Amino acid sequence: MPRRTPSLRHRAWSLAAVPVAVALALVAASCGPPPNSFSYSGITNQPYSVTEAQGEVVGGRLYSFGGFDSTKLCCTPTDRAYRYTPGSGWTALRNMPDRGVTHAGMTTDGTNIFYAGGYIANAAWTGQVFGTKAVWRYDVAADTYTALPGLPEDRAGGQLEFLNGWLHFFGGTNKARTTDVVDHWALQLSNTGAGWQRRASLSNGRHHLGSAVLNGRIYAIGGQHHHDANLMTQGTVEEYDPAANAWRARAAIPRPRGHISSTTFVLAGRIVVAGGEISHGSRIADVNAYDPGSNSWVSLSPLPQAKASGVAGPLGDGFLYSGGGWRGGWRATPA
Repeated sequence: MPRRTPSLRHRAWSLAAVPVAVALALVAASCGPPPNSFSYSGITNQPYSVTEAQGEVVGGRLYSFGGFDSTKLCCTPTDRAYRYTPGSGWTALRNMPDRGVTHAGMTTDGTNIFYAGGYIANAAWTGQVFGTKAVWRYDVAADTYTALPGLPEDRAGGQLEFLNGWLHFFGGTNKARTTDVVDHWALQLSNTGAGWQRRASLSNGRHHLGSAVLNGRIYAIGGQHHHDANLMTQGTVEEYDPAANAWRARAAIPRPRGHISSTTFVLAGRIVVAGGEISHGSRIADVNAYDPGSNSWVSLSPLPQAKASGVAGPLGDGFLYSGGGWRGGWRATPA
């Protein structure tokens, strides 16, 4: 489901109560181009610094799950989870099941949050296991987790998106981290007993990619081949049409990058990618927006610092960014 900004119908109360000329001005303003310039202000620090967490915005609040445990030597996933409420700060949520997670695909249907695959902590909580089949649904209202049918194979670093009642998982790596996979599977939430079904594969198998849903299509953006010092970032953008069960190439992101899994989101009818990594350990502050209508990218105001592997999402006509190796974060508002 696309992450939505308020539509014109939410302004109906004002249009009925003002003169026609003013009403037309309001409509024109609301239909104007989305902003490219933003100013950034700091938000309350998280309780712990975190990187490689996963997150979504639901109901105007930013949810952050897992990531690497900053209280331990590299690299052990944590099961801690938090919710950020603008004006109130961070609230601890129920701990994640199955020894936490990093590098999971995560999505929302606007009510629940779902995540699949990823690295989990080993049994001794001293390191990580490079893949899992596990799929979970987090109930935002109840603060509970429910297991869903597992993926057909162990995966990590792939992406998960919700569209028209289905979960779609695509990309990532195998458990041995030897293959950048092209696999794409889908699970119908109203018929989970049928399990995951194969769908059209990506043309470019990659992991640490970003993704979003907009106008009924799924977009797979950037990512990387291989790992650590051998990684090669990708600029590939692919668009999935569920009716045709097919991916097609779209305009590449201006700077190939990975580590954008939870910092790619929809804002004002465009897909925004905030920060990322262009080579091993080389982070960038770039913020770019993709317009599917024109199949083109534009540059937005960069982050105040170069960041990768954070958690971000839309808030009103701006967005939130948190984590990426520190406790801090920002709120971006149109400048």
